Order: sequence, then C-alpha cells, then structure tokens
Amino acid sequence: MVKNSDKIIVMTEKENLPNFVDMSKVVFWEIDDAKDKSLEFHRQIRDQIKSLVEKLVKEIE
Repeated sequence: MVKNSDKIIVMTEKENLPNFVDMSKVVFWEIDDAKDKSLEFHRQIRDQIKSLVEKLVKEIE
C-alpha cells in the first residue's frame, strides 16, 4: 500500500516511522497529543485535523 501511495500523511515523530517508508512521499502533520487532555482540547485537535484533510482534498482536486 505504501509503495502505491502518492502521499503518506504522518502524525508522529520521524523516529517512530518504519525504515521502509519512502520519505519523499511523507507529509508530517504537527498534531499535539490529546492524551489526558480536556474535551475542549480534543475538539481543537479534531478541528485542526479536519482543516488539514480539507486542504489535502483541495490539493488533489
């Protein structure tokens, strides 16, 4: 699946990626970890991800 992908969206640190990932395809989304955070924080993260997905969709249209 990774080999056939145009882009790979990642929401983790580079050191957590497997070695086989083609880094030229990787796009890092800087998303804060919501673990043990408030409901409002989770909502902010949700909105941030939604915005990034919408932007990505517009890029490929």
